[in-house]
Amino acid sequence: MTEKPIIAEQPGPFAGKKGSAPGKHPPFRHLLRLVIAAAVLLIIVLGIITGYAEKWRWMRQLDYAGIFWTLLSVQWAMFCAAFVFAFLYLWLNLRQAVRNSVPFRENGRAGRPANLSEGDAVAQAGIDFSPRLLKLAVGVISAGVALFFAVGFYANWDTYIRFRYGGSFGVSDPLFGVDVGFYVFHLPFYGLLQTSLMLLTVLALAAVLLTYMFFGLLRVSGNGKIAADGAATSHLCVLLFILVANWAFGLYLDHYNLVYFTLGVVYGAGYTADHVTRIALWIMVAVSAAACPLLVLNFFRQRFRALLVGSGIYVAVYVVGILLFPAVFQKFFVQPSELALETPYLKNYIEFTRKAYQLGAIQETSYPALADLTSAVIARNQDTIHNIRLWDSRPLLQTYQQTQAIRLYYQFYNVGVDRYHLVDGHHQVMLATRELLPELPAKAQTWVNHICSSPMAMAWS
Repeated sequence: MTEKPIIAEQPGPFAGKKGSAPGKHPPFRHLLRLVIAAAVLLIIVLGIITGYAEKWRWMRQLDYAGIFWTLLSVQWAMFCAAFVFAFLYLWLNLRQAVRNSVPFRENGRAGRPANLSEGDAVAQAGIDFSPRLLKLAVGVISAGVALFFAVGFYANWDTYIRFRYGGSFGVSDPLFGVDVGFYVFHLPFYGLLQTSLMLLTVLALAAVLLTYMFFGLLRVSGNGKIAADGAATSHLCVLLFILVANWAFGLYLDHYNLVYFTLGVVYGAGYTADHVTRIALWIMVAVSAAACPLLVLNFFRQRFRALLVGSGIYVAVYVVGILLFPAVFQKFFVQPSELALETPYLKNYIEFTRKAYQLGAIQETSYPALADLTSAVIARNQDTIHNIRLWDSRPLLQTYQQTQAIRLYYQFYNVGVDRYHLVDGHHQVMLATRELLPELPAKAQTWVNHICSSPMAMAWS
């Protein structure tokens, strides 16, 4: 007798278990997931609404209801605008990357490492990327990143408010001759836009690169050379063009940020910032402007190696010109003659500090010591007499420590002097807060001791 061959059939990936009716349980599980997701979403929405209702009631009692609605509209307008822009920006780039990868998915090259040849991808040839799955992945990734991006913009609502309603101070900075209001109200908002677009472009560039590498449009051969498809190179050129142009705008804004420079002896622009960093920034702006036409040319010629070389040169020029050279110049040229070179900037620092604190409006009045003090003069200056500081805080600190400390857990570190309007007039008072000792054991450094015990106690006399 001849034995019949035994053929073992592998169950399909979606085959149900023995005795189970197909299609019976999946609808219930799907409904359960929808219910859980809806419950979580409802809890989040109710939490947000409750918080806004509390703020609205509080501000309405203070007659600030109009301000509440203005802030609320600005916050959600920024959130929605940022979400829509980020979603479209990422979705268009990822969709284009997926479309460029269609021929590579059809010939079985998708899903293998970028340095494998055709014959090495046999084990992964069975991966099936349906168009519906890819569209869903692109939408989910774009929406997730856009949500975080929108939350960041939502938190910076005050930056837009200052930009929208800010004015001028009538005082110009000595470096650029620009009104100080530009630095307080407008420059932060421009910086927010520039930084956000740069971050979004970098994320899009990283996602596109990973997509092309995954689908084989960017491959590393055995001898280390990188082979790139023409469509992928053109797409990367567009993203690099946006990145370099945006970076050039950021370098232009960095000129004005020199007023916050901290490399020199003063806070603000010093000799190095004025004579070296300022020129280096303009050079980088020119390099960025020259790189943009080259990227447009490479969009049509499609040379991936030129992209790599150009990017490396651009980064090297930035590191040397903006980061290294000013620091070397400050150390070896400015510091040996620091007083002579930094004197004009020190004068600017002192002058604008006086303006900021309005020290120029102080009037000096001499009060000579006279020996003709009479009771009538004392009667006319009772407020001054009653507020003469006579108490010494040192013995009072010891008294507080002896009478108010409990179980040696607490300590009074200092006594402050303040004045309060009481029932019988304006009086001097001594204040001291009781704090938890930092030398306590780690087990005693609990939330209850810090929050409930320490700041709730204050002694005053």
